[in-house]
Amino acid sequence: MPELLARLRALRRRAPQIQPRHFQVGCLTLNYSTHQITRQYGYSEKKYFI
Repeated sequence: MPELLARLRALRRRAPQIQPRHFQVGCLTLNYSTHQITRQYGYSEKKYFI
């Protein structure tokens, strides 16, 4: 996890002047305003609970 945070900080330093609110890599999304990382699954809600 520390390496992931270091990589995200490095990418953010290289970002252009106008930064988006979200940064997405694969299935991970970082929300800059809330500092939350979410993972998106390939399953729909119905399939996941079955």
